[in-house]
Amino acid sequence: MFACEALASALLALSAPDHGAYECVETEAGIAVARDVETAHRFATAIETARSQFSVHYGSAPQQRVAIVQGNTARAELAPRLIHEGYSVVLPWLDPAEERAQLAERIRAQVAGQLPDLPDDRIDALVARALPAPEEPTPRDIALDTAAIAHELGHLWYIRTFWTAEAGTESHYGGPAPDWLDEIAGVAMETGDLLDQRRAALRDPQRGPYPPLSDFLAMPHPLAVLAAAAAEQHQGEIGEGQARVIRLSGEDAERLLNGAATDPSSYYIQARGFLDYLTDRAGRAPLIPLTQALQSGQTLDEWLADAGAAHGLPGSVDALEADWEAWLGGVRGAP
Repeated sequence: MFACEALASALLALSAPDHGAYECVETEAGIAVARDVETAHRFATAIETARSQFSVHYGSAPQQRVAIVQGNTARAELAPRLIHEGYSVVLPWLDPAEERAQLAERIRAQVAGQLPDLPDDRIDALVARALPAPEEPTPRDIALDTAAIAHELGHLWYIRTFWTAEAGTESHYGGPAPDWLDEIAGVAMETGDLLDQRRAALRDPQRGPYPPLSDFLAMPHPLAVLAAAAAEQHQGEIGEGQARVIRLSGEDAERLLNGAATDPSSYYIQARGFLDYLTDRAGRAPLIPLTQALQSGQTLDEWLADAGAAHGLPGSVDALEADWEAWLGGVRGAP
């Protein structure tokens, strides 16, 4: 299988002085490319963590090999070759150095536009003064970022393992599955601080209230609005079939988040809580039978009537909602 050694020349070309060095680390399930060895190893750890969690929740390891590539520049250069060599999942990840360079270019353009006669060395000095000081991530920041990578791999593996490319996605945030089931695939991959944070938030009686379960199961992902708006905002920057990392902050992010029908963080918390509820009732959440039933055209209500009891679940959505509320009431406020 194509591996880091075969990327050596491409990585060397990317590691020009203007871009900094790139490193590659191999894992059983894929490869990780990043600016430094430590980050590449962290990405590789996220791949293996997600692979292990996928096996726990879906019965076997995903078959698709993945590549995590730090930054849009590196991904644009490497993705076609990786895809050609069988890496069906090529996940771009944020590159602080690239983001800082892009911010510097935006500042430079603004200064040059306002002061067109200013010498280059003066512009350089103004750009350097305007750039915020780089912030070193804390160990917790790093742990949360690593868990977030595993989360995204869960989405990608779930879609590619259980749903065909022909299935329509027009009304869904991630893939063809209902948004709540797709989001469970992401939160199921989380471990460590991020998992603890979600569960603590669900127990916190000051958080919420959460939507009724019937609403949660029917609603679109709250970030669907944000994603569509962000894509429209950056229209023309992303080619067909391509992907890139877009980071929104400040007023742009606040405006888009305010357009979401439900607090996105609450949606993730409820998805994790519903997964824990299903696991508590069934021993192992019946994610594969649920997926297969919905693929076949069954509604959740019909599946519960046919198979709910076999998985320790009530026989209808109404009864499921009542049981969920009872379970949630026992969790809320628990130490």
